[in-house]
Amino acid sequence: MADSSGTHIAYSYNNQNGGAGMEAKNLQTGAVIDIPLATIAEKCVWSGKNRGVIYCGSPVSEIGGNEPDNWYRGVTHFSDRIWRFDTNTEIAQILSEPKASLNMDIDASDLKLSPNEDYLIFTNKRDLSLWALKLEPL
Repeated sequence: MADSSGTHIAYSYNNQNGGAGMEAKNLQTGAVIDIPLATIAEKCVWSGKNRGVIYCGSPVSEIGGNEPDNWYRGVTHFSDRIWRFDTNTEIAQILSEPKASLNMDIDASDLKLSPNEDYLIFTNKRDLSLWALKLEPL
């Protein structure tokens, strides 16, 4: 998944232990950053205002070896935390934990940022409900 400027890509992969990993690559410098969020790249969106910043839904529990195929088919669902990760500083920040704060399992998909990037908008893949998370400025 590429950012809007085409300078960064994020991709997920299955690691040697059968779990998921994620990395970001700066296409200008070739630098690869390990993103410490075990998630599927399609559960993320790049910031258009803050180069190198990515927002993701990341499952609370480990992603199995049959992913992302089972997730694409709707066989499995996740309970996500919402994160912001800055590839420049390599700082990850939890923005929301719906299971802990709302007692809800939210499987974030189709993430988008509002034009001013003051809201993260996404769909809960479990029931197709629409959600918005108010973002604090960086």
